Amino acid sequence: MASVTSTTGRCGCLRKIHELTFSGRYELHVIVENWAGEQGVAKYSEILVAGPSEKYELRSIGTFTGGNAGDGLDWHKNMQFSTMDADNDRSFENCAKIHHGDRYSGIQLIHPQPGFGEPFEVYCEQEYEDGGWVVIQNRFDGSVNFERNWAEYEHGFGDMSGEHWLGLRAIHELTYSKQYKLHVLLELANGTQLAAKYNEFSVAGSSELYQLKSLRGFSGDLSNEFGYNEGMMFSTFDADNDIYF
Repeated sequence: MASVTSTTGRCGCLRKIHELTFSGRYELHVIVENWAGEQGVAKYSEILVAGPSEKYELRSIGTFTGGNAGDGLDWHKNMQFSTMDADNDRSFENCAKIHHGDRYSGIQLIHPQPGFGEPFEVYCEQEYEDGGWVVIQNRFDGSVNFERNWAEYEHGFGDMSGEHWLGLRAIHELTYSKQYKLHVLLELANGTQLAAKYNEFSVAGSSELYQLKSLRGFSGDLSNEFGYNEGMMFSTFDADNDIYF
């Protein structure tokens, strides 16, 4: 069996890589080196890259056979090659699926399935608990004004990597595509962290004024301040949909 080695700063032409990997069976060794001269390696039992008609799709990388760099390529399987002028990336349904191949938090493009429209960006938190979390709201320094109108709350606002609100439409699409949990995290000035956790969370669509359909299965060291909102529709200063008893 032959091997293909990828090192920082040297990358073969896609056409040649395709011709190589379709002519025989090849292994893949990925070698990276940081500024301190420390090397990391990831080894895979196979590499197979399709041709130009399939946009050089990564057909197979076999299995991860070891290395101190970890397995960062598995989630690229069956993805087509992309450049800045030819974006062929496919999006994921949710952050949990991304987490299987990506251990780092950051902004990702996801596409909830089934039955929804265009993909949209979210901040995926991969370090909290077991990873795979979508951040729907982040407030920590007052840099973003949250006194917003209905349209802004519907579409989202702020900086995705800082203070932001994801948007009601996106939250609806997420929570109606799969079963989601909701964790509300609060950090006090002294660094103490508190949480309110719900095992079931879903938000209805625009025709139902983004009603909080489900918020159940509470646990945590915060009091259940949010539970009474179940069944209520969303409100802003210019669209008061509150239910009063």
